[in-house]
Amino acid sequence: MAKASSSKANLDADLLVIGGGAAGLSAAATAAREGAHVIVLERDEEIGGSAALSAGWLWSAPTLGVFREENPLGSVELGKVLIEDFPSALEWVSSLGVARFRPLVVYRFGRGFQIDIVDYLRKCASIVNSSGGNVVCRVDVRTLIQSADGRVVGARVKDKEGTAIITARNTLLATGGFQGSPKLRAKYIHKNARRMMLRSNRQSVGHGLRLGLKVGAASTTWMDGFYGHLISSPANRFTPSDFTALSQYYSNYSMLINWNGDRFTDESAGDQFNVQAVLRQPHGKAVVIVDERVRQERVVGPDVETGAKIDKFKEAVDAGARFLACESVDELARGLRIWGVDGDAFVRTLARYNTGVFLPDEPQRKRWGKPLVEPPFYALEVQPAITFSQGGLEIDPAARVLNWSGTPVIGLLAAGAAGGGLYNKAYAGGLAMAVVFGRRAALTALESNAQVQ
Repeated sequence: MAKASSSKANLDADLLVIGGGAAGLSAAATAAREGAHVIVLERDEEIGGSAALSAGWLWSAPTLGVFREENPLGSVELGKVLIEDFPSALEWVSSLGVARFRPLVVYRFGRGFQIDIVDYLRKCASIVNSSGGNVVCRVDVRTLIQSADGRVVGARVKDKEGTAIITARNTLLATGGFQGSPKLRAKYIHKNARRMMLRSNRQSVGHGLRLGLKVGAASTTWMDGFYGHLISSPANRFTPSDFTALSQYYSNYSMLINWNGDRFTDESAGDQFNVQAVLRQPHGKAVVIVDERVRQERVVGPDVETGAKIDKFKEAVDAGARFLACESVDELARGLRIWGVDGDAFVRTLARYNTGVFLPDEPQRKRWGKPLVEPPFYALEVQPAITFSQGGLEIDPAARVLNWSGTPVIGLLAAGAAGGGLYNKAYAGGLAMAVVFGRRAALTALESNAQVQ
């Protein structure tokens, strides 16, 4: 990853950025290019956060109307910022000379490009360091500092050399979400989320959320949404190299059942919705059912993130998952009974699925209602894995953190997954959120600094 400074040479900054991922580094580089003195503090051994583990997909919805259709529970105000600022975010990335590998169409509606994300992070850090700022790793921010009037004016920090106070005109929380904390997942998302698999870096444990709440910041009114994917279960390994291989992106073309043999969600809404529905099932797990047609077209097809041809079933079995391949529905039902699933109910559920005539209290399917009738038939146990939490600190369109009365906590900003509200159980791009709101936070800080001067 990118090189970082090893000291806090100048303990005063125009912008103090807490968190060295995509949001923090986007903000830091934007401000540094405009002449601001910037300090970036990262808790981990190196910068990058979850962005460095991603495939570099920089995409979002093409219009606000599409954004609202795909994300009806999210913030319209923040969504407007995302859509309006996304073209300039693409221009910003291109201006740094970052490679674009291919154009993207994501979840039918999203548009963007795959970029060299590691190169982007490196170049952002280089801009900060070459502009006289500092990007420092292995630093723990203990508390934010407030003046008598409640303005955030910096932070108390600790590293291997001891403690220090860094003062700043503006402070940005860009620490990621709280997905790395089992305790916070259980508190805010669902009791089953405590044992949910983590599909991101392990340093995103809600540090920014806790720092903000301690100085009077408000959290979003809802905190239970998250972005993630279904992965095979059980999984005897789940390292970053497995994040893509074990993710069952095709679940929107499947039938999902619980241990009662019942459907519980509209699978066609997408894997990003299915993962949340599975989490809330009694076992926090489910079974994916597909036939040979779906296996050929979706399971063994080009991977959604890399474009490479990956046999998801083989990867799952190699990682220890429970899996069945059967020549008939009755044979599959017998295998499911051994797992503890109600096989008789499964047969009835599949029959309704194939005819499209559902019970009154059964979820309807809005898209891709092709019947599962071509043998062999397959069953794979799946479980949820979280990439980032969607609840967080309440922010306004300028990325200013708000207090419980809805007014800004002066001097405090948040971007990326540290600032909640943009998405609610839906998704329209993680890197886009980070780059857009990181840059928006930097512009807000530059504007406020200019007003003071």
